[in-house]
Amino acid sequence: MISIYTVTTEESDLVEVEAEEFDAQIHIQKFRDVFEINRINYDNWVICQIVHYTTVNRRIANNLSISHIQFLSHNFDLEVERTVENGSELSFIINSVKKL
Repeated sequence: MISIYTVTTEESDLVEVEAEEFDAQIHIQKFRDVFEINRINYDNWVICQIVHYTTVNRRIANNLSISHIQFLSHNFDLEVERTVENGSELSFIINSVKKL
């Protein structure tokens, strides 16, 4: 998967930015880096992923030997966001983990 983007400067000129490749291995390394920054053992905590059904997401699951739970709609994202924002128990748990 390739992500191509442009950046706008203060003068509103478009600046060309090189395409950056985001394959499964790069995603996995970024995930591991975030966990390491937060001093969380990635291998002990990650047991599955709940993500969109895309080729790169399936490869991530296969490479990590974890379950891939797919959802086919962005409505799931919105429901999770609403659940967390409404002060549910899930919100408390997420905020507690963030403090680690």
